[in-house]
Amino acid sequence: MDMTMVITGDLMLARSVAPFIQRFGLAGVLRGVSSQFKDAVVVANLECPLTTAPADDLHRAAPSFAAPPQFAEQLRDAGFTAV
Repeated sequence: MDMTMVITGDLMLARSVAPFIQRFGLAGVLRGVSSQFKDAVVVANLECPLTTAPADDLHRAAPSFAAPPQFAEQLRDAGFTAV
């Protein structure tokens, strides 16, 4: 049995990327590479927590890399198997 694995590396869904995801969806942002995900196990290093924590709590001492939890469904729909 053959298996294809795609390792994407770091995946940032927060900060300046979040508005593009909210506007175009993650599939729209990844449209140039997502064809490589078909029938593959796709793994990424998620560079941000998915959280509903208030922004004030996240910005106390350091920049926030938090993204909204609804991006998890978009990760799955875009073809990611594990993050």
